[in-house]
Amino acid sequence: MIFRFFLLLALSFSYFISAEQISIMSYNLNNLFDAQDDVGKDDKAYLPIALKNNDDHIMGCLQVNNSKWRNECLFLDWSEEVVQKKISNISDLLISMGESQPDIIAIQEIENLNVLRMLFSKIEALGYTDFALIEGEDYRGIDNAIISKYPIYGARNFKIRFSDSVEVTSSRPIFEVKLGLDNEIIRVYVVHFPAPYNSANSRIDALNNLYAIVNSHDDKWIALGDFNITSQEEKDLGIYSQLNNDWYVSHLDGCKKCKGTFFYSQDGTWSFLDAIVFPKNKKMSLETSYIFKNEINVDTKDGKPRNFGILTGKGISDHLPIVAEIKIN
Repeated sequence: MIFRFFLLLALSFSYFISAEQISIMSYNLNNLFDAQDDVGKDDKAYLPIALKNNDDHIMGCLQVNNSKWRNECLFLDWSEEVVQKKISNISDLLISMGESQPDIIAIQEIENLNVLRMLFSKIEALGYTDFALIEGEDYRGIDNAIISKYPIYGARNFKIRFSDSVEVTSSRPIFEVKLGLDNEIIRVYVVHFPAPYNSANSRIDALNNLYAIVNSHDDKWIALGDFNITSQEEKDLGIYSQLNNDWYVSHLDGCKKCKGTFFYSQDGTWSFLDAIVFPKNKKMSLETSYIFKNEINVDTKDGKPRNFGILTGKGISDHLPIVAEIKIN
């Protein structure tokens, strides 16, 4: 199901918003779930404790092999108050950006339209006018979404087609929205590629799918999100570097001194799991890109992402948001 909310009831290109430069942000919000049971999805960890005190729920949790996830399933009290606190933290981060607030926010790991509406309502006063999400097939129910200051004229999901030899446990589709600005359509693609525990070929397949999609039309486009390419995978295969031959890559062209968007505590390394890419031949150019962080989303002691904590009420995600300012020529 698709939901598109229009404050500007524009049906013709004459209502497009003019823009010579746009700012766009990608943020993996790390399990922004509502507090309701989403039928058909495995969201049993993200429910209020009152809904967990029954034999069916407990038996389901005991079948979870990972001890951390099993304990969350059994004991995490994901209440309405907790959801609202996490949303407030996201809103506070955007407010703290001041004039640097992005025109377009690409979101990964958001459960459904219900919680997207909750987030949109919280930040609508900042100038956001439209949002979109289409339910995908991820077994946990996490989806991609867009919140925008520009009108949305269409949205759809592209299911990723993997090679027969590639095994993937779960994958999110590539989410496309069409935005109206500068009297033309700009297509934005939000991605959340297979996690690093899947083979590198799964992410290469996903990139090949993206490549085919963006080459099927002549519109300007931007792709961003969680590509799940670790620093080790980049060192071994040079995936981002190869993309950089034809596409701008946010951390290679405009954020060269940035450490990364995700920190692996196991080996103490940073990775650019998250990135923003767009073509070099579409009359668009990268003005700058950066990782936005302050005391709201970063641990001030070590500079690592401050994940959301139910007990403390602090933090947002284990990822950091990456922002790009793009000139439209």
